[in-house]
Amino acid sequence: MSDGRVDIAIIGMAGRFPGAASTAALWELVARGGRGIRRLRDAELRAAGVDPATPGLVPFGGVLDGIDLFDAAFFGFSKREAELTDPQHRLMLEVAHEAFEDAGHVPDALPGPAGVYVGSALNTYGLRALLAEPAVATSTFQRLMGVDKDFLATRIAYKLGLTGPALSVQTACSTSLVAVALAVQHLLDHTVDFAVAGGVTVAVPHTTGYLYEESGIFSPDGACRAFDRRGAGTVPGNGCGAVVLRRLDEALADGDSIYAIIRGAAINNDGAAKAGYTAPSVIGQARCVAAALADADAAPSSIGLIEAHGTGTQLGDPIEIAALTRVYREETAAIGACAIGSVKSNLGHLNAASGVTGLIKAALALHHGALPPTLDAEAPNPQLRLEQSPFRLQTRLEPWPAPPGGPRRAAVSSFGFGGTNAHAVLEEAPTPAPAPAAPPPAVTLRISAHTAEALTATAEALAAHVEAAPPPLAAVDLARTLADGRRALRHRRAAVVPAAADRATVAAALRGSGPRRAAEGRAPERAPELIFLFPGQGAQRPGFGRALHAGLPAFRAAFDRFAAAVARAGGPALRPLLEPGADLDDTALVQPLLVGLQLALVAALDARGLRPAAALGHSLGELSAAAAVGALSVDDAARLAVARGQAMAATPAGGLVVVWAGADEVRPLAGDTDLAAINGPHQCALSGLDPALAALEERLRAAGLRHRRLRGRTAFHAAPMDAAADRLRAVGARLGAPPARAPLLLNETGDWLPAGRALDPGHWARHARQPVRFGEALGRALAGADAVLVEIGPGSGLCGLAQAHPAHQGQPTVPLLPEPPPGRAAEEAVDLEAGLARLWVAGAPLSDLPFPTAPDGDSPDEGSPAWAGRRLHLPGVALQRQRHWLDDAPPAPAAPSPAGPARPALDLNDLVDVL
Repeated sequence: MSDGRVDIAIIGMAGRFPGAASTAALWELVARGGRGIRRLRDAELRAAGVDPATPGLVPFGGVLDGIDLFDAAFFGFSKREAELTDPQHRLMLEVAHEAFEDAGHVPDALPGPAGVYVGSALNTYGLRALLAEPAVATSTFQRLMGVDKDFLATRIAYKLGLTGPALSVQTACSTSLVAVALAVQHLLDHTVDFAVAGGVTVAVPHTTGYLYEESGIFSPDGACRAFDRRGAGTVPGNGCGAVVLRRLDEALADGDSIYAIIRGAAINNDGAAKAGYTAPSVIGQARCVAAALADADAAPSSIGLIEAHGTGTQLGDPIEIAALTRVYREETAAIGACAIGSVKSNLGHLNAASGVTGLIKAALALHHGALPPTLDAEAPNPQLRLEQSPFRLQTRLEPWPAPPGGPRRAAVSSFGFGGTNAHAVLEEAPTPAPAPAAPPPAVTLRISAHTAEALTATAEALAAHVEAAPPPLAAVDLARTLADGRRALRHRRAAVVPAAADRATVAAALRGSGPRRAAEGRAPERAPELIFLFPGQGAQRPGFGRALHAGLPAFRAAFDRFAAAVARAGGPALRPLLEPGADLDDTALVQPLLVGLQLALVAALDARGLRPAAALGHSLGELSAAAAVGALSVDDAARLAVARGQAMAATPAGGLVVVWAGADEVRPLAGDTDLAAINGPHQCALSGLDPALAALEERLRAAGLRHRRLRGRTAFHAAPMDAAADRLRAVGARLGAPPARAPLLLNETGDWLPAGRALDPGHWARHARQPVRFGEALGRALAGADAVLVEIGPGSGLCGLAQAHPAHQGQPTVPLLPEPPPGRAAEEAVDLEAGLARLWVAGAPLSDLPFPTAPDGDSPDEGSPAWAGRRLHLPGVALQRQRHWLDDAPPAPAAPSPAGPARPALDLNDLVDVL
């Protein structure tokens, strides 16, 4: 990139190939010299309408399993629409979606426009359907779109939400590599920021074999021996492949994993300078190869592997080598320096999918640093004159050492009947830059799917991938990919694991059987509203907030801003109060501290895209709730918290007693205490001075009522607060009165302050003196069946009150930072991440930026970039594929005619196979 070049990164790949259901399986097949072409059973031939005894029949082919299967619901198809849609359209859609998943990007959430560049073979399924079911011909135009090549690219763009050009490409055998070259050009000229390119061929009927003819292009024995002396033709095959492309500099900056880069590409046509329309041309192919090398600014001697068109024909292979030699000999006199091979020897000729399949093979060879063999290559065809050329036929798997002074490079050719040629030059991916910052202490692994069964299958595939993937595999990279590179579907599982977790721990977490901090559930159809609950004084615990302040920039910035406002208001220094030994019993210290911590948590959640639809605080927590919805400015919240804490600290010693009984039952026992809070129909609190509380407790014991004295030295919401209320009235008169951005539930009334309304100046005085009608307010909060209640602060008391409330309808309640279980110290960053994981499972629209931190818990530099993690190539969502097929009876074998033996019912496939 230093020379100003713009290269294109291959960041995602997917495919279905004969004998290989994925690109990973394809590499395993070609690396071991495996064969995807197979012999067809007699029963398969008969089922396809072919008589196995047909003279000249070669019962071999590159067959795909499951061409009748499709997950219609996942892609938004009706059953009938799926049945009418060409299997090529369906397969190409699945593979394009999977390629984006492999790239770690959600198609309809990309940062820029993405184009679609794809092509298919003849739709023999649709033609057969028209013959077998004439009503299809009179179907609506919308249904007919599923059987026409013209709508392949636009359907993918529509279903995946892609907004760049959607071009259906058709140049016969070179279709998919031409599509890649067009995508590269559109990326270079910034027409698009992402591109998916590829091709598909699925012939129907699928298991027919083919007829061998002496002068034809097909092999007599079902083997494609590319460049071998025994080469006598190719074998028709079926397949689908796609790549996701992006400009290299942007891919590197965004943490994409890169298989290889495309340095250059070229397309041309032979024109009339050849023996016939379908004949290949040395001149045309040579010009295309030379143009691609020039576009790549690459010398022929820098190319270590050519994935050739390589059909195994006696005409095509020598012409291809002659064209390559003509170009390479202009720069190098080397003999046998460049390996050459063809994936058609493994899979057959995949027609419209052949070019992208060769590209995928070459990219994987660069990715793995290995030269794979060409199958059935015993000795080169003498007509190739390889012994005088720069090329050697690659016959075994070998390591591919990096050449001195430069990266590994490969080239790919694809030539179409009719003369449209394509050639691309690839280069190995650059080494990723080191992470800019230390990872967080823990990360959340998020998995989702469209059904419960798919969730289990997706999780199992991911776990198996983690167990089998080569090291290193960082949990933070896995977490980033699952969060940022997957659409959040309704069935969800999330687990929090340490960033340094080993493979076994990560795999167990993915399966839902590992860490204690895990959640699973079904999110609502629409994102739920979040109601923030803010606990009051008494929720504080020693050292709370220290780790969050050290590790979370958003938390730290908000807390420090509030602490500065507190200092300006004459309040205490808040930062020392985060230390474990700080005095947390002094009301004058604790009240501004707790408000500062809660508002810092609000800021940390805001950084993750979580904002309150409404807020409710308990006593002191109402200050934080009001600030969270904008009914108090941060400066006014600080002034109020300081004044409130100082005024209440000056009152005579007292406290609160919680009673597990209704207010009406407790009032007769109150004596000289006041009802301070009504938390629900079966819990309330009474407040007063110490002597009155002691007498109250005697009466409660005598009445057999369960009760508990709360920690603290202040008689909140009772007569001793009269003087404090007077001071707060004066403070309130000087506060601003901004309108609330979201509804606020008030302790004083138990009812809503609507959005757009402001608090009156006397509110905070009344709030300090009147009882907290929390139960009534909670009932109104719980009236929204789609709400999620989130406790913002230490502890889980308010969530407990919500769960016990009669109005609770099963709404999720999420304490962000609950008390740790006995025997476990609080791990704030981990516990907070676990809380966010539960929110995501409940359907909250959690953003995909992990919390950054610094090494050893120290504060990172303010200007340092946050750790984001790299995107990994991971298995995608498990599709629940079911049969969708127009069940026509295959035509019976034709009767013999005077002209010769009967031909099998291959007429439609003949059109495909010759291309």
